[in-house]
Amino acid sequence: QLQRGASLTTIQAIHLKFEPLYCSCCCSDRYMTSAIPLSSAIFGFVGFASELGSTFTIAASPADFNPQLTKYINRFAFLTFQTNCLGFLYFATATAVALETAGSYARSLEIVLLHTFPLIFALGFFLTPAYYRLDFSNPTTQLRIRQLSSKYPYLRLSCHICHAFALPCVVVCALSIDPSRVPGGVDMLVMKPLFAFMTFYVTLTHANKAATGMWPYPIIEDITRKAGTPGRSLFFAIVVGILWGIANLGVFIVKRRESIFS
Repeated sequence: QLQRGASLTTIQAIHLKFEPLYCSCCCSDRYMTSAIPLSSAIFGFVGFASELGSTFTIAASPADFNPQLTKYINRFAFLTFQTNCLGFLYFATATAVALETAGSYARSLEIVLLHTFPLIFALGFFLTPAYYRLDFSNPTTQLRIRQLSSKYPYLRLSCHICHAFALPCVVVCALSIDPSRVPGGVDMLVMKPLFAFMTFYVTLTHANKAATGMWPYPIIEDITRKAGTPGRSLFFAIVVGILWGIANLGVFIVKRRESIFS
């Protein structure tokens, strides 16, 4: 009886400590064992599901938007689509772990989620502002939107939905991760997945350019035309550097989470 009372006291203490981080519908003790709380996992899942959903429902089809670019790899030519797919899978897995539906794989999946957090945080945090600064404001992009608006009346709306939710989803996730649950401490949140993904993306982008003769984003074409291969290489290096910095920001937020909420 004493042991049971002590266990209940411990659970209640954890509940009181982390209660501000959860929505009222997710404040059951059962959902507080995961490093990524259920509320944050669901928030991220809904956000990225909305972005993917708008891609397949109200956005222009690849054949209409850019048939040559998407001839071989379809929407995977775009970093936006790759980011949204990864974010959707990440938060779907986090939700399964938090709901305890992953069974014996739960702890292993949680470790994978924590070690790939810097990648997801960097991509999600980068996607929203980078789209509006580098792509949405580009005259070529605006021209394509105007040309397709008659066939896709909600195309402009889809452009916002496909990009707007990524940043808040990953920030909420970073603010809710329990640093004590990271195996080996927060310093073990590795950057290898980020560099592996960017190596893959840059390689795929150049391979697709060789096959189709097109870059996925007008800004890459503009830089290549003005500064050639050196300028384009510098651009990709800067993007990777920015993502690395953002990934470190995410790790910093996880480390300082308790002081942020104190």
